[in-house]
Amino acid sequence: MGEKVEGTGCAKGFYPLPTGGYACASKGLVVASDKAPFMSYEPPPPRVDQALPYDYGYVRKWNAPMFWRVPNAKELEEAASQRAVRESERTGVPLPSAGGDTDTDGDTDGAEPAEPPEPIKLPLSPAEPWLEKGYFLSLAEKLHEEGRMFWRTARGAVVSAGDVYGYTAKDFQGHELTEEMDFPFGYVNKKSTRLFELAEDGKLKVKGNLE
Repeated sequence: MGEKVEGTGCAKGFYPLPTGGYACASKGLVVASDKAPFMSYEPPPPRVDQALPYDYGYVRKWNAPMFWRVPNAKELEEAASQRAVRESERTGVPLPSAGGDTDTDGDTDGAEPAEPPEPIKLPLSPAEPWLEKGYFLSLAEKLHEEGRMFWRTARGAVVSAGDVYGYTAKDFQGHELTEEMDFPFGYVNKKSTRLFELAEDGKLKVKGNLE
């Protein structure tokens, strides 16, 4: 939440929202540092006893849509149409023609052209609505809705299971650097490496060899 902005019509001030626009604190917006944020989905606790806190998924498609809730069939169809347009712009490959040539000389009986359907507003994630191939997502659970499968991320977003596959993390991990450790340190990668000591006169003296 950004800094408060004074303005007429809002006694407690306006606050800029991360997604754009402002909200009035006097009319439903609660701004408090001592209260936990409201979330419709509580994220799972991280696995602090393991190397990685969550399971992860790899985004396998360009312009994969990410939603803030599970989309219905019509919304998925609209998302596929919008993705096709975005992919055409990304790759430079034009979309296939939706129909053949229109005969403008024929008899239309004076009928008015059909009104285009109302656009469907997609429940896209405000922060990252379209994902790039190669993204990694922290995964919380798998969802099954009307014969379709989705992943819910640890932050509560939803992606189609066909756009993301589970990623098995490598088994190596780092180690904690404690206060008792001395620096700098190095790695010996050659046998009989000489060990030097910096003397008081500023000159290096050979102290031995390292194995």
